[in-house]
Amino acid sequence: MIGENNVVWNLHILGIVAVCTSAALAQSSPEVCDSDGGPEICARFDNVVTAPVEDTHFTFTFDGSGIPSVEFLLGDDGQGTTYQWRVWSKDGAGDPAEIGDIAGVGAEDYTVRILQPDDDPGATDVGSINLDPSAGANFTRVWDGHITGDIAGDLFLQAGNGTQNGRCSLLVDGDVVGAVSVPAPDGLEILGDVSGAVTASVTVFDLVIKGSIFGDVDLEDVAPSGFIQFGVGAVSCVGGGGWTGTSVFNPVTIGAVGENAQIWIVGHLQNDLTISGLHEGQLRVGGHIGNNGEAGGVIPVTISIADMSNGVPFPPTLVLLNYQSGVGTPCEFHGELDLLTGVPSLCEAVVAGELVSGSTIDLNAYDVDGALQHWGDGSGSIVNGGTVTQDGLVVLGDDWTGTATFTDVELGNSIDQGVIRTENKGDLDGTLHITGAMLGDISVVNNLNSTGTIDIDGECAGDIAVTYNSDGVIDISGTLAGDVRVGQFLTGEVAVTGGVSGDIDVDGDVASSAEINLGSYLRNGRILVDGLMDGFVAVKKGTTSLSQINLFGGVGPNGQVVINAGGGNDNADGDIWVGSTVTLPPLSPIDFDGCFQINDNAGAPRDYGHLNGDITVVGCHADGDKLPICVEGSTNGSISLIQSLCSPANATVDASCPACP
Repeated sequence: MIGENNVVWNLHILGIVAVCTSAALAQSSPEVCDSDGGPEICARFDNVVTAPVEDTHFTFTFDGSGIPSVEFLLGDDGQGTTYQWRVWSKDGAGDPAEIGDIAGVGAEDYTVRILQPDDDPGATDVGSINLDPSAGANFTRVWDGHITGDIAGDLFLQAGNGTQNGRCSLLVDGDVVGAVSVPAPDGLEILGDVSGAVTASVTVFDLVIKGSIFGDVDLEDVAPSGFIQFGVGAVSCVGGGGWTGTSVFNPVTIGAVGENAQIWIVGHLQNDLTISGLHEGQLRVGGHIGNNGEAGGVIPVTISIADMSNGVPFPPTLVLLNYQSGVGTPCEFHGELDLLTGVPSLCEAVVAGELVSGSTIDLNAYDVDGALQHWGDGSGSIVNGGTVTQDGLVVLGDDWTGTATFTDVELGNSIDQGVIRTENKGDLDGTLHITGAMLGDISVVNNLNSTGTIDIDGECAGDIAVTYNSDGVIDISGTLAGDVRVGQFLTGEVAVTGGVSGDIDVDGDVASSAEINLGSYLRNGRILVDGLMDGFVAVKKGTTSLSQINLFGGVGPNGQVVINAGGGNDNADGDIWVGSTVTLPPLSPIDFDGCFQINDNAGAPRDYGHLNGDITVVGCHADGDKLPICVEGSTNGSISLIQSLCSPANATVDASCPACP
């Protein structure tokens, strides 16, 4: 993408040159040249045929080494002819040479080209460019130019009150060893470093600084389709906090960024970046953010976007941080991404590198209606998140160990709904906290590890899916009306404080360390375990007639299913199935070494803890031991053991209510 954009950029510059050159060739004056033992300096009018007069229209001066400077005395005072200047310096062979200073100080508007007559570069090095009229109402501009070396001082243009507003189209092959104050960069490209501040007080059209910037950067609005690039080339983030490539060392402030405009920091951002508005534009930051490596360690930075908005389907508004070309050590984000309006529809905010511990993405209580994505490892935090709307997408990193907090996840129509998922094959080792209702989708693409938590304070009518193993905690304080699915093994905990009307589905085993705790009723929901259930299932209250507990892989020695676990006034009205759904011989082997228990409320007589549903066990037990199924109340439903043609002898039910293991 960088290469493609540079092609567009270069074509844009060539287009400006072609227009300006055409105008120059159509009408120009004879050149006036002078020297003092050093390079020869020349000047002419580009737009009138009468030659300029030295000491009337301009002055040449020379220092002790014969280095020439020029000061323009006449440009456009609004009273007569508008004069447009061309200036250049050459050596004895006609090649570009050095110029001391280029200045214009009278109460005039100045337009200057720094090019030879054939549009070759106008100078090697220049001391300074200071087109600073004595009247604030006057504007100055560098219409075109090419300097093959450095600018040893400042580059200054004035905006004035004119419509041209201090525009600058200039190529500098070297450094600017000073400040750059250009009201409206429109093709300003500096291939080296800038030592001082960079200021654009009106509008940025095209501004490229390919070296490092050591001063503050303060830019006004970026025009639609405008382009800003700081730094150059592929970014390499090396281990131990170091880096290769260019850096922006001081704060950067930018106004509103117009439609299809682009801001690229192709390097390392070492200080704060503030953008007042990003409207259908793009911000891309390449390398480490806030990591100074060998230059002095970590200095956290804040990237603040006051207004991210999008009014049209294309192009999308994009914030892409830690973007790194090629492969290598991931770049790091140290600090805060402050999204003051959240992530609106059709907008996207991406942290591609590592969100290190202590770093945050702050949504300021606004919604995610577009996409908020983190692609790298993450031990930082997403804070103050509002609703993930039906069109919203949140992606947590490859290995998320931090904390992400949102108020709600919204359910949309049959196609769109809010989605929070981990990236690629990512694990969830940290915390995902929904303080309200979860009605959309949460997906852990790999594992929910032992330190991982999905914490939902309100109801969960959406789906939670863990592709492989769930060793952590899924804690739902409200009602579960959606599905919780674990693709392989459950060794952690699924805890639902409210009722369950959806499915808790484990494709693999439920390990002895695992718990499924329902703090209320299993209503019309299901607990489905395809593998061996060797953990603990506790339903604090009862199960309704529409509910099911299906343990297709059998029950291990530590497996327990307890209904009315709170000892309240509830019964088991739903069905429980253990073993294969195939009930004809030959039957598959079945493990049933744990126990089922339906608790009474310890009242007298036993007026609760009844089995009103059916318990069915299908398959051949390994031995003839009794199967502990304890119904403390009455068995009004049925307990069926389907074990036809099994050997050894069919097992029987131990209804004496022995203590569960």
